[in-house]
Amino acid sequence: MPTLFEIADDLLALVALCDERDGDIDDPDAIAAVEAWFAELEKNQVAKLDGYIGLIRTWEMEEASAKAEAERWAKKAQVRGNRIARLKARLKEYLVATGQDKVTTAAGRTVALQKNGGVLPIGPAGWETTFSLDEYPQFAKKVPDTAAVRAALDNGAKLPFAEFGERGSHVRFR
Repeated sequence: MPTLFEIADDLLALVALCDERDGDIDDPDAIAAVEAWFAELEKNQVAKLDGYIGLIRTWEMEEASAKAEAERWAKKAQVRGNRIARLKARLKEYLVATGQDKVTTAAGRTVALQKNGGVLPIGPAGWETTFSLDEYPQFAKKVPDTAAVRAALDNGAKLPFAEFGERGSHVRFR
């Protein structure tokens, strides 16, 4: 069976042939040949489109199933992560409470308090709310108000930095 694009090329060739003759094909043999060609193209087209739709539906079901399974595993990972964090916090509390920086277990494992790496944290806690960014503009981030930009464009404003784009398109079938 020809590909969908080969079918499209044949349909376009058929249309071009009809256009060349201004739609006037008067030879009965030519008429019969064109009608047979068109019938074959139509049969191939609907069969090919049914194949595409069937494959898309199968992959949609597989996608939904994979997403559901991924959500189930993500939930399981979250629960496990929470349990791990609680147990590590309890271990840390124990070491701090007993004044121990390092303990070796009966199985030869080592449990130790370790300083965190990375950049130094900024403190004290809640410092972000203790001053006004108006007083220190060099530390403020400026972000566009997209709702205000959209409203201005809706009202016909011409902005040098923004304009409405084109919506995309998609295929839909039933």
